[in-house]
Amino acid sequence: MRGWLIVGVLAMAGIAMGQSKFAVTLRDFEVKPGVRVSREVVADIRTRLGDALANSGRFTLLERKQLKEFVAEQELGDSGMTDGEVPQSNALRSSKWIIYGTVMNCSVSRYLVNGVAFQRQTLEMQLRLANGESGEVVAIKTVNGEASAGTLIKQEQHELSAEALREVVQDLVAKACDGIIDVIDPARVVSVNRKYVFVNLTEAQVKEGDRLEVLTGEDVPVGNLIVVIPGIRNSRCEPDDESMLEDFSKGMRVVRAQEKPQRAKPKPSNMNRLRNMRR
Repeated sequence: MRGWLIVGVLAMAGIAMGQSKFAVTLRDFEVKPGVRVSREVVADIRTRLGDALANSGRFTLLERKQLKEFVAEQELGDSGMTDGEVPQSNALRSSKWIIYGTVMNCSVSRYLVNGVAFQRQTLEMQLRLANGESGEVVAIKTVNGEASAGTLIKQEQHELSAEALREVVQDLVAKACDGIIDVIDPARVVSVNRKYVFVNLTEAQVKEGDRLEVLTGEDVPVGNLIVVIPGIRNSRCEPDDESMLEDFSKGMRVVRAQEKPQRAKPKPSNMNRLRNMRR
């Protein structure tokens, strides 16, 4: 949940954790006045984000039309005019999330490499997650999509190329999806046995050798894990050299660890050199 500005208590997250999937609705995304981004690009971001959330296997996407039909069915059931079973409103609203966003900036910056001009493309979006029952904004996240490498440009070029824009949008959507999952369904330790620590990260999210940091509910570091067997639903991990299995327990939060700095090898002392020479 790092990087998120929390402005409300995540009470509904605890209720929804017991459900297999989380119901979410994506509203239409907006563009900040003065930002040069077409409506087609914004619609593409929304569509791709919806696909990414659905493909994660953690969310059920409710479109606005479906939501209206659901509410109408609820009202009909509450009136007593139907004998059919109608979903309870609290059941949906307790697990319902509204996601909307605004494109805040779209820029092309220039830099030189050996006198050759390149461009770096950046697309910035502010996402908001709201409680579907109260409408309260629970979390705010700013994500930046960037092209992985600069592209050669002409002196008069100032706009994103179509190819670069696709790459920027893909990067933006991937980061937005990860951030939403981190708030709504954060990665946690699901069980510990005599050999492995199991975390609810899938093979689509981690790969063998990835390092994960484990924290308590108060964000106190517990230790680090190494992913050894990525799985379809959960991944098997082993403690690193500085952690023990006994350090971890079910429910602890998991985040991606920072890369461990390489330790410089100590230089042999003069005494050690003399000993090696005598051997």
